[in-house]
Amino acid sequence: MNEIININTSLPAQLIHLGKRIAQVMDDRLDTVGLSTAKLAALDSIVTSREAEALVTVTCMADVMHTTKSNVTSMVDRLIAEGLVTRQQSAEDRRSVVIALTILGEERYQQGVALVQELHGELSDMLSAEEKQHLGCLLEKLVS
Repeated sequence: MNEIININTSLPAQLIHLGKRIAQVMDDRLDTVGLSTAKLAALDSIVTSREAEALVTVTCMADVMHTTKSNVTSMVDRLIAEGLVTRQQSAEDRRSVVIALTILGEERYQQGVALVQELHGELSDMLSAEEKQHLGCLLEKLVS
């Protein structure tokens, strides 16, 4: 019963390949509006954080993105250079630095979200209602 598994066709390898392929398609589309999946995730963490708290800090963003503050700081620096976010000292707590979307950042964020929703629709249209239900059950089972 010792079944030999071909690493290239194993379920984990196939899932990784699928994830990379979808990420590449998404990055290609986001590139048309000057974003990447990483930049969109950072902008989304600002939007998500500001809905939960009045002040968005690097710590808030790191918590939402499940990453380190140093990774977020590097991304914020790149977003500032592109004019998508600002970094300001908090008026309420001078020890805190607040991150905010610029008007351009808000516009790019909305464009990015629309592109992701468009891709979601295209992928969803490839499947029947029954296939979507099965896929949802399988994915839920795999991530739990």
